[in-house]
Amino acid sequence: MIMRLLLVLCGLFYTSTAFPQFNFGLFGAIQDEFFRLDISNSPTTLDRETRLTVFEHTRIRSLAYVPTECRYYGIASHTEDPVLFWLDPDGNYAVVNQFTLDGVALPLVESMAWNELTGQLYVAVSRNGGVDRRDFYSETLVTVDLTTAECTLVGIVDEGDMDAMEFNRDKLIFVNTDGEETFIGQIPISPSSSGLLASEALLRVNRSITIIDMAGTGEQHQIFCTTGRQIYRLNLASDQPVLSSVGATLRAG
Repeated sequence: MIMRLLLVLCGLFYTSTAFPQFNFGLFGAIQDEFFRLDISNSPTTLDRETRLTVFEHTRIRSLAYVPTECRYYGIASHTEDPVLFWLDPDGNYAVVNQFTLDGVALPLVESMAWNELTGQLYVAVSRNGGVDRRDFYSETLVTVDLTTAECTLVGIVDEGDMDAMEFNRDKLIFVNTDGEETFIGQIPISPSSSGLLASEALLRVNRSITIIDMAGTGEQHQIFCTTGRQIYRLNLASDQPVLSSVGATLRAG
């Protein structure tokens, strides 16, 4: 079985849903199964937490933890009628709705990230036709309503695609794998961001490192990334960002 792991940073332990006290840890999803990760081991071990039976045989494309809701939110079936869903620490889950923009269903939704400064969940989408029209590019940044999955336009990224993304305070860190390289860039984001979103290149690596999801760590300037089989740490603390491997091939614990 080929495992493709997606990452999310979340509260691992809590005393109650009314008074959460979080310890941070990495969680991930492989198809319809949800895992807790231990990256101190090599290979990285996965402890199964729950299975989302509503998404059996359906790929979960991206995950983000929303602390104001004490829930994880994710994208399912990202290339065919993409939907927003949530999962809470007790294992409860539900489908919110299909992603829409101006009342029109979106054909492709690839990545998402929570911004604690604006209090919004940001999502990368395509408005140009989706996979059926051979459009594999999520060039448009939107915010999404957590109760309806209706999106609000933010802007168009100049790099043309956002395969994975995470926030480093007010900077959106994103990945675009195209041609012979994987491009990692950043875009300043504020409540007034709109129009063409100009990015700054942070790092370019060989296409063999194809990042499919990212997760923050609770610490500024540090983001975890996954290629689906391997976990990397992106260190943004210096003028020259560093991407380094932190785990060998994954295995179930």
